[in-house]
This record gives sequence, C-alpha cells and structure tokens, in this order.
Amino acid sequence: RERADAGASRAARPPWGPLVLVGLAVTIVYVADSATSNWSTKYIQDALGAAANVAPLGLAAYLGCQLLGRLAADRQVNRYGPVAPVAVGGIVGAAGLAAVTLAPGPWVAVVGFGLTGLGLSVVVPLAFSVAGRLDPEGTGVAVARVNLFNYVGFVVGAGLIGGVAELLSLRLAFAVPALLALGVIALAPAFKVAARDGVASPAVAP
Repeated sequence: RERADAGASRAARPPWGPLVLVGLAVTIVYVADSATSNWSTKYIQDALGAAANVAPLGLAAYLGCQLLGRLAADRQVNRYGPVAPVAVGGIVGAAGLAAVTLAPGPWVAVVGFGLTGLGLSVVVPLAFSVAGRLDPEGTGVAVARVNLFNYVGFVVGAGLIGGVAELLSLRLAFAVPALLALGVIALAPAFKVAARDGVASPAVAP
C-alpha cells in the first residue's frame, strides 16, 4: 500500500521539462521588470537629461501598460490561444526595450517602457496557467517551481543592468533585456499546454 501511494505521488508530480521552458520566459520578463523598476528613472534623468518630474514617467508607463495588457489579454488568449499572444508580446517587449536603448530623448524612452510593459504583460500570468494545467492535483508544486524563476529574474536583472552600466553605459545596459526578450518569442510554443482542456485565463498575476 505504501509503495502504491509513493508511486501515485511520484506520478502526480508535475514534470520539470515544460515548467523550465515557461520558467525561462518568466526569468526574462523579470530581468526586464527589474531593470525597469530599478534603473528606468535614473536612465531617463541621467542619460537622457530629463527633468526630475519627467524621469519617473518611464516606470509609470511600464506599470500602467502592464496592467492594461493583462486586463485586455483574456480576449486575445481566448481568441488565438496562448502561444500567439506570448510570441507577439515578446516582439512588442523587445521593440520597446530597443526603443529605450536607442532613445534620443526622454519621451521616446517613456513610450519604450510602456511598450515593454504592454508586450511582456501576458507572459507571467500564462506561465502560472501552465503550472496549473501541469498540476491537476493542486499540490502547488508547479506554481512553486515557476516562482523560482521569478526570483532569479528579479535578482539577476538588477545586478546585470548595474554591472553592464558600470562597464559600459546605462544606455547599453538596456540592450541586454532587449536581446533577452527575443527569447520569449522562441519559448512561446511551451505555453501551448495552457490551452489544454480549454484556454486558461491570464488574469492579473503578481
């Protein structure tokens, strides 16, 4: 009986493979999120010469567009499935960060940060949808595993941007998450599992 229970427990454990793929996408998103949260204001003010009252607008645009993107994502996911919104979001997020990197002035950077928040907004909620689909027993193991990538991305993001800024410049530092955001496009097919037995809703996630 104990052997049978142990075997059933092992069988119920969510597989690592799909979770690693969506987790890598989560890490990329949180690298961008950490970079924006920690460095956007300094970048707009110091590198682009914005006034003190303009500099925080980059982060405000990022957070505001992230919220709008998540509120609007249900319709897109229900219509197209999870893969296309993630792939398109990766394109938009990478384009936004590229605009930040190449910005000739503060307002272009503000728009770029807004596009970043809008494009990458759907990735994390859908990653948790994948975790839910891969954990039908509701053990919470899959969600905990996805959360690991969240923490890694946020910690790595702040240090990575700071290190590149120290060695090169803060402007070039934002090219790093811009390039990494392209990885979200490649990882988008891993989110297909979120559509099993019906399309999962990407409601606002932490």
